Amino acid sequence: MKGYITLDILRSALIAEQGLTVSKKIIGRTLKAMGFTYKKRKQCWISRRLQPGVQEKKKAFLEWVVTNSEKVEDPFDGTVSYRWSRPMAFYDETYIWKAVARLSSWTDKTAAVLDAGTCGKGTRANVLHALFSHIDAPPISEVMAAWLDSWTTAKKHPGSQGFIGKCGAETVQEYVKKCVAPYLGAGGTLVLDNASTHKQFAQKLVTDSAGALEIITQVTRCRGRLSFGC
Repeated sequence: MKGYITLDILRSALIAEQGLTVSKKIIGRTLKAMGFTYKKRKQCWISRRLQPGVQEKKKAFLEWVVTNSEKVEDPFDGTVSYRWSRPMAFYDETYIWKAVARLSSWTDKTAAVLDAGTCGKGTRANVLHALFSHIDAPPISEVMAAWLDSWTTAKKHPGSQGFIGKCGAETVQEYVKKCVAPYLGAGGTLVLDNASTHKQFAQKLVTDSAGALEIITQVTRCRGRLSFGC
């Protein structure tokens, strides 16, 4: 059971898993007797950065960063800095659901913060963006795309870069082709995290037509990160 807990959810779980039909009043009294209370929750996510598997991936990624960077010394004052040894683009996306988080749920008195989960349907705002290591930041109007799932046409919303509907693997692929590849150029590397849409994107590049592979020609696994060589 993930996210928030309500009496309706618990009642349905008892019916489905134990075959027991119990009133919500009895379930509520039982929860209070066990030390649980119904209260507002902090709307935030539990950090998983300290998990061993996550730490191993971070270590591997940092090793990859060291391998693909170089030391540069200023000839005038001797100041030392580091830079990427090849053109890099870092892409990610974010989204937010409107009216989707539940403010209150059942919890024990010691657990004030848990994954908020989702509550019902809502309109999702999508934002796609990329940063580049080898050039000045391109105009936001050219490399950032933002739109709502509810939009049925992009003509009246130039900031959407022509995207409408849900953001999936095909959306990511089209965004990279339209907004990232022209600035990244030949010999560059596009770095993504391991979001499900990115994994589907990588798989699609392997199996897609030659037209899609003209821009992105090599796919390599960077031990915890997906690295696309252009």
